[in-house]
Amino acid sequence: MLQTMVGDTSVVKVETDLFKGQVFWVVQGDELQSKGELEVLIKRFGGKQSQSAQMENTIVIAGDRGKLLLFIII
Repeated sequence: MLQTMVGDTSVVKVETDLFKGQVFWVVQGDELQSKGELEVLIKRFGGKQSQSAQMENTIVIAGDRGKLLLFIII
């Protein structure tokens, strides 16, 4: 079910208010969870999403992509 909602969070039902009032910017996912899957989970838990860190107190999520991340750091 999660997989079918990825990319379109308008169909996601909020199940709890755990993240109420929190804004998240998902830069990228990782090998376990894609960016879209993380965005769906954020909405399910009552959070809001942003596509940048322009809002104050935005929580940034950046998954580890293994060698790609190492290449950027080096």
